[in-house]
Amino acid sequence: KIAPTNTNLTTKNIATKKTMHEFNIPPNAALLYRLSGDYNPIHVEGTDGDNHGPILHGLCTMGYAARAILQHMKRFSKRDMRMTEIRCNFVKPVF
Repeated sequence: KIAPTNTNLTTKNIATKKTMHEFNIPPNAALLYRLSGDYNPIHVEGTDGDNHGPILHGLCTMGYAARAILQHMKRFSKRDMRMTEIRCNFVKPVF
């Protein structure tokens, strides 16, 4: 949920605008997210039989998604906004 600091404002018109954000994720991101306690080797070595490499940790993916949402909101609104909640489903891996 994105909440304007002034609760009388609506974000509906901002949420319908389209934009695209690109991020360069550092190659050591998988190793950094091991600090969350997930030592699954797919985040460092990849899975057997694929040529994609390591699967990006879900926490990292969600962090970049939240960052893109906040940048989008900042771009289309002159009001101060803050993210109060984020929910997601991980349906496909990010490599």
